[in-house]
Amino acid sequence: MSEHVASALDGITPDVIVHATHLVRKGQVISLNLPLDGPTPTTRPRLRRTLRLHNQLRPLGDGRFVVLNDDIVELATQGSSQWDTFAHCGVIAPGKAGVFLGGVGLEETLPGGMPPRLGLGAFGAGVVTRGVLIDTVALLRSEVGHLEETDRVSRADVEECLRRQGSELHRGDVVFLYTGFGRRYSMSDDAMPKVAGGIDGSTMPLWSEAGVAALVSDNIAVEASPANFDVHIACLVEFGIALGELWALEELATACREDGVYEFLLVSVPLNLPYAFGSPANAVAIR
Repeated sequence: MSEHVASALDGITPDVIVHATHLVRKGQVISLNLPLDGPTPTTRPRLRRTLRLHNQLRPLGDGRFVVLNDDIVELATQGSSQWDTFAHCGVIAPGKAGVFLGGVGLEETLPGGMPPRLGLGAFGAGVVTRGVLIDTVALLRSEVGHLEETDRVSRADVEECLRRQGSELHRGDVVFLYTGFGRRYSMSDDAMPKVAGGIDGSTMPLWSEAGVAALVSDNIAVEASPANFDVHIACLVEFGIALGELWALEELATACREDGVYEFLLVSVPLNLPYAFGSPANAVAIR
């Protein structure tokens, strides 16, 4: 078994999971996933589906026929609503040992791009914990319903959102940053915007101090785009905070606004591909 590299996901302990299950009050299940065959960010290819069997008939010998259908799907693990793993992003810097989380070097992904410690296997069986939605749109752009391209969400903005909502952050939480990107995308003639508002590096001490396990957003990169990678490097390399991008948050944000409850049970079960650099989110919020 590969040596474990500590990350903020370790903060999701059994007692944290048990507490999160008590947040289910209505039995309301909300999908957090965009369609897998929808547009993907940057140059990642769209999902490709190939029919393997199409209404193939196999006789049963008594006048009946079994009708069989089967297909093959090829997809980008970081297309649509997805998780970044800790092997997704590293940094080479003067005077700095290592490249990835925990000082792990490039040998982690050599040979053949099969990271034994920092790939999808670091997510274990899945992410089950308390989720907290932070409605940055309500604070900054309530009149238009989404952040503008030039918006940079600071630590002060996040703290004001939390104050208005009456929300607190706890160790092991997954924070959901609602920017209205999905609403903006829906008005863009099916073209994925390449520029988007989001959080900036000033927020990073807040997440680290609170012991947040992951940051999830509905925009392209969690941080504002085009990304300068400050948030990616701080989260994935320095603090071990997982990142989720392009999650579907419109329905969840509406539900939170309607009853004023911004916490919920998050259940996300990524693909069982321990060496992958990313995975579809396969996530729901349960309220």
